[in-house]
Amino acid sequence: MFAAFLSAMGAVSPDIAARTLARHAADPTCAAAFERYVTLVRLQASPQIAAMFTPDGQIQHVGQPAIVGRERIAAFLESFAAYTLHSHDMTVTGVVADGPTVTHWGTYEQKVRTPAGEEVVAKGWFRFRWIHDATGACLIEAGATSSAPFDDAPAGQP
Repeated sequence: MFAAFLSAMGAVSPDIAARTLARHAADPTCAAAFERYVTLVRLQASPQIAAMFTPDGQIQHVGQPAIVGRERIAAFLESFAAYTLHSHDMTVTGVVADGPTVTHWGTYEQKVRTPAGEEVVAKGWFRFRWIHDATGACLIEAGATSSAPFDDAPAGQP
């Protein structure tokens, strides 16, 4: 479900917020790209979200097939256009920068209304691997959500 890909936790303690800011500061370009991604999800801007991926980027909910490539990602996201997004929040709980690659881990929560009028809350964990392209821009190489924490997350992920 779209909500599983595009949600996060909203209310966090000041301690968690401070740690998130410190971790983001390690790579301000990717931190800004992450915040732009969150904003675009809130706007349900499918083409702009897909453009944030590398040409062969992928998005996946653990246990489901990966959706690979900007055009397929855009089409997948667009398939949720009839859903009404009430809220979308993502909280970064871990960041690792390794050369041109930056990985964000965290939690998400999203509230949506389905086309049938059902109110749904989706929440879980996310992992986004970003890569700096030749211009220095940060693009998503792989985005994933899960119903359980990721085994490779750094210490501090709830």
